[in-house]
Amino acid sequence: MKKLVLAVLTGLLLMGMSAFAADGDLIVNGKVGVGTTSPVDRLDVFGNIRLVGGGYLQQVGGNYLRLNTDSGVPGSHIAFTRGATEIMRIDASGNVGIGTTNPTNPLTVDGTNYGGNDSIIVARSRSNYDMFSVLPWSGGTYIGSGAYYKDGVWIHSGTDATNALFYIGGTGGRWLASNNGVASWNVTGGSSILLWTASGVLQGASSRAGKENFEPLNFNDILHKINKLDITRWNYKTEGSEVKHIGPMAEDFREVFGVGESDKNIALIDEAGIALAGVKGLIERVKVQEDIITSQKDEISGLKKELSDIKSVLQKMAIQITINSNNAIVSQAQH
Repeated sequence: MKKLVLAVLTGLLLMGMSAFAADGDLIVNGKVGVGTTSPVDRLDVFGNIRLVGGGYLQQVGGNYLRLNTDSGVPGSHIAFTRGATEIMRIDASGNVGIGTTNPTNPLTVDGTNYGGNDSIIVARSRSNYDMFSVLPWSGGTYIGSGAYYKDGVWIHSGTDATNALFYIGGTGGRWLASNNGVASWNVTGGSSILLWTASGVLQGASSRAGKENFEPLNFNDILHKINKLDITRWNYKTEGSEVKHIGPMAEDFREVFGVGESDKNIALIDEAGIALAGVKGLIERVKVQEDIITSQKDEISGLKKELSDIKSVLQKMAIQITINSNNAIVSQAQH
């Protein structure tokens, strides 16, 4: 037995072991292999490492390392700490919590205990790459709506990257064309509709290229309908009585003018268009009145001339009568 112990100690020393410490720790200056006779690092383990309490490290297929907890232990989780403070946790259901020990969603971030930092999450990317994406994904294909950030916020809908519908960024807001074969962030102004500018000026789509079925208008009829429309002062129920607005009801607007998609909303282009049509109706009425006035002026000028001619004739007649009267008086006096 003594020979066996001596042989084991001799073998351990040959492998690079310095000594056994007084407290029982094993001190090794060389490499230690567990399950392998040719360790390449200070500790080289071939197989799983079982941890006290049920967790273990497992190498899967030589490609990645799996960190596991005993799923049979209630409340089992994987925690990452800084000193005695837990900073991140993966619970038994797979939810990840950063700054919280109770993640309720696949990723729960609580930044309330992170001091004076302005942002809880900061993302950066290389040029021409998304900063982050929130997109349903299946088999390499977009399958529904989502949002991602690339020099602004993009709202996505459809089956691929060319179907971004809405953009909010430094240049304002845009409604983007879909299925144009161009990545959404490369869509130019000609293929998108500017909703508001970077200065906050609201815009509306009104290009002739996007319209059809043009019809002439009777501007006088539009003006008559405007006169029929009930316009009042009111407030939205969600604003309170102190906030006032002036305008028609969508139901009345739809009934009178027959425009728009619904009797619950009024399109800004319709209000502006009808107001302009009303102005044109007024211009037409003013033009008619101007023509009447011009005609009446001409008529009055003619009457004035006729009156002037009559006055001239009367004056001549009055002079002649006076002369004749004087002559008669003189003739009577001579006889």
